Order: sequence, then C-alpha cells, then structure tokens
Amino acid sequence: MQRDLPLWARGLVAALLIGASVWMLNIEVLRNAAGSSVALVALGIVSASSLRGMHVPLGLWPEGPWRARFSVGVVVSVAVVFSIVMVSADPAAPDVLGLIDRGAFALIVVGVVAWGLAWAFVRQDSAAGWYGVATAAGVLPFLVGIVELAAGPDGVCLFGADPAGGCGVSSVRTFLFLLPVYAAVSLVTLDLTFRRFLIGWPDRADAVLVLASALAFGLWVWVVGSDVPLVATPWWVGALAATSAGAVYVLSGSLLVASYLTGLLYAATAALRVARPGGSLDAAAGIGPVYGVALGVTAAVLLGLLVRRRGIALPWPRKREGG
Repeated sequence: MQRDLPLWARGLVAALLIGASVWMLNIEVLRNAAGSSVALVALGIVSASSLRGMHVPLGLWPEGPWRARFSVGVVVSVAVVFSIVMVSADPAAPDVLGLIDRGAFALIVVGVVAWGLAWAFVRQDSAAGWYGVATAAGVLPFLVGIVELAAGPDGVCLFGADPAGGCGVSSVRTFLFLLPVYAAVSLVTLDLTFRRFLIGWPDRADAVLVLASALAFGLWVWVVGSDVPLVATPWWVGALAATSAGAVYVLSGSLLVASYLTGLLYAATAALRVARPGGSLDAAAGIGPVYGVALGVTAAVLLGLLVRRRGIALPWPRKREGG
C-alpha cells in the first residue's frame, strides 16, 4: 500500500499550498466568510484532498495499538476535556479571543473530533513517554521566556490581570486557553501538511525531510503568516517550532504528539507576547533573544536525537556502484 507521495509531488504541492493560502486570503468573499484563518483552511483542504486523491492514508493517528472496540464515550470525553480547559482558562482578553474567527472555530471543531476519534480507535499508553518529551520541549522554553521577562525592568503578567500595572491579561491563562486551540487546529492543518504530507510516513523519514519541511513552513509563515493572526510569528520561530514538531513526529510515530507539541510552542509564543505589561499579540513583541535560544536548543536536541536513532539518509535513491 502506497503511504507517501513521491518527493517531486510533495514539492509541487508545497508550492501549491502557499499559492492556495495567498489566493484564498485575497478572495474577499472567502475571507469575509471564514476570516483570516481561511489560509489555514486552505492547508487542510489541499493536503487532505492530495493525500486521499492519491489513495494515501491521512495518518491522523498511528496504526495501532487498536482498542478492542470503538467507544463514542471516548470521543465525547476528549471533547469535554478540550472544552473544560478552554472555558476554565478563559483569558477574557479581546485580542486573544479575537484570534478565533469563524474559520478557526470550524477548524477547532474538526480538530477536536479528529483527536476524539484517534483516542477512540488507538490506545495512547504506548505514546505516553513521547507526550512527556513533548511537554518538556514545549514548556521549558516558555518558562525560560517567562524568567527572561521577569528579569527585565517591566516585570511579567503571570497569573492575574492588573490594569493599573499594565497587565490586561494573565500569560498563564492565555497559555492554557490557547493550548487546546492550537493542538486541535494544527492537527488538521499545520501538522497534516508539514508533518504528515511533506515529511511523510514517520517510519520512512529522517532529519533531512524534517529540516526541509521546517524550511517550507518557515517560508509559508514568511509569505502569509503576517495576514493570519492565529499563526503570526517571525518565520525563524515558526521554522524552529516545525523542526521540533517534525522530529517528535518521526520519533514517536504519532501526528497527535506532534500537534500537541505544536500547540504548546504556539501557545507559549502567544502567551509571551501578552506577558509583558502593556504587551499585545504583535508578532515581534515578547519574543526575547534568550527565549529564541531556548527554542533553538530544543530543536537541536530533538533533531540530534533523531539523527542518532535514524542517521542521515538522503531521501532520493542512490546510484548503484558500477551502474
């Protein structure tokens, strides 16, 4: 059974993805209907249709270990957990809540359903260790960023809002609110595209494909990211986050773990933007040099672990000796 598109087809569709995102952002009817998140909708539609059109599995969840039977209760439970985290951590900040337009809301619903189906079909205990690795890789840079801001002259808006002190929102509540948002959205857009589609099936991928996919994601962020507030970030931050998520995807064999890490990293970056007194969701605000170094070190460690386990194998056929 074919599991991946040829490399030339992946490169061609990658260019198509960037073009489709730009095109949909410039179609006024589509942008009015779905908001700026229409660019993310384009990623999901093009990637899913390309994979299924070539009779390649979507790979939203690993192929086992399968549960003995499908349970609707598991799907509902996953949706309830996502909802509880989002509602209880509501940051009550207009600029944070404003990230969720109609397109993003639809993607959250689709993503949560996909998460629920994945947990209902496949037991997750075998991936527990990788969820722990993803948690460390996502939370540690966030803590470094918080310490970096706290050491500055303005301090940091950590737990509560203090309008008198310039803190309109809690960075921790923002982080917890956006984590399930990004984890759901990225599973059916960013990770489906830049991990499953471009990197390919995890047991056939290595560090070369992870880096190529990360560079493609950085290019996408550079081209359209500034027009999509939900993913607006410096391109190099996006590329480092994609490197970490790609390495974890290949190592764990699970797109769910990769989307969880993507959610952690994007939620952390957004939370740091509002953590500084008077801060906002401006793409450059709150991202200090020490936090950038922490992202780079995390990506390097995960990529190094991947190289140690898989080595570096060029993703194209080698010429036979004497041939």
